[in-house]
Amino acid sequence: MELLGAGLTDIGCKRTQNEDNFLCDVTFQLFIVADGMGGRALGETASKVVVTLLPLMLKEGLSSLSTFTPEAMTSLLDDVLCRLSHDLYQQSQKLPELQGLGSTAAVLFVQDGVAYIANAGDSRVYLLRDAELLCITEDQTTAAVLVRTGSLRPDVALHHPLRHALEEYIGKEGKLNPGIRS
Repeated sequence: MELLGAGLTDIGCKRTQNEDNFLCDVTFQLFIVADGMGGRALGETASKVVVTLLPLMLKEGLSSLSTFTPEAMTSLLDDVLCRLSHDLYQQSQKLPELQGLGSTAAVLFVQDGVAYIANAGDSRVYLLRDAELLCITEDQTTAAVLVRTGSLRPDVALHHPLRHALEEYIGKEGKLNPGIRS
């Protein structure tokens, strides 16, 4: 299987500063999109931390694994994302100007022909197959939770005031619950 990767980010029309970062490491077969939280302190710094530290932490974790089963790999990815989130939160508490530091993350990691997909927040991973684009992650926003529990219709969620209120993100207080699948 041949993997190709490319990335592009655009500031868009609403912001004065781009808070997006990405990593396309074809050799390591790791791809990350991170979006610093708009309106939060130093969102661009948080997203840069994600794309810089996550690969290092993942490589370190891989070196300590004795088996590379899908269960072990998803557990490792969960552990790395949770530790990164915890560490970012702890660092953000040391200085008042860093409090609230956070970023979404969408991750694709391929190991031995198996794709491992993880996300925290509302950055998405899509599958393009036979000219059809399919979203394979679920947004982790308050509005998305309300849709999943049947409290809100999907068409209403598109314009709901809580559609961008993140339930999960890297740097949150408390334990991160990333969406992970293989």
